[in-house]
Formats: sequence, structure tokens, C-alpha cells
Amino acid sequence: MRRDLPEYYRFFIKTDLAGRFEKGDPFVVSGRSGVELARDIIERMTGEELTFSPIYHDDRSREFWAGWALAYYQWFCGCTFRQLDEELPIESIMIMYDKYHEMDIMHFVDSVDDMRSKARITS
Repeated sequence: MRRDLPEYYRFFIKTDLAGRFEKGDPFVVSGRSGVELARDIIERMTGEELTFSPIYHDDRSREFWAGWALAYYQWFCGCTFRQLDEELPIESIMIMYDKYHEMDIMHFVDSVDDMRSKARITS
């Protein structure tokens, strides 16, 4: 049941877990891996209990970085994931990986601020 990041991210936004994450609910933001959170989201959206064992990786993928950077930005700016998705789709975050993944996160924050400002102007 492989899903691509944009589909998974839109599932995340539709569940109550996105709002709980935004508010810092300990059930969502601590003590769980991204794999466990993804599994919970998929189960909530499909209504099916996943019976296969999750696969964990030691390396940090493009998807991992995109989720981490987006979560950092959401907490930093205080906006919702839904607002972010309307102004800057997850695909745009993924494209930023090559340039920003080894930089200080504040370079990413500044760039996303600029991109969101431009998106608001053109809307």
C-alpha cells in the first residue's frame, strides 16, 4: 500500500491529527515515529487496519526532511497545515530539499516566508 507524499500529506490535513499536531498534542508529536503517524493517518482515512509490519530506515529521505521542515515551519509561524498547503503545496517543499536540507533551517523559513508572500499577492 505505497502512497506518495502528496497523497499522504492531504490525508494528514483531512484528519484530526493535523490540528492536534498544530496544537502540540503529546499523543501526536512525541513518542511516535513518523512511520507510526503515517500508519495511523492511512488507517483513519481508509478505515482499514494495516496488518503489515512497518519498515524503518536509518537514513533521512527527502520525504522525511520535507515533513520535518514543514512541521518546523508550521510551529515557527503558527499557521495551519491547511493554510500552508493552499499557499505552498508539499511538492514545492520537496523541490527545496536539494538546496536547503543541509542549511540552517532558518534559510528554509525565510524562503518559505517569501514564497507564501508571493502566493498571497498572486491569489
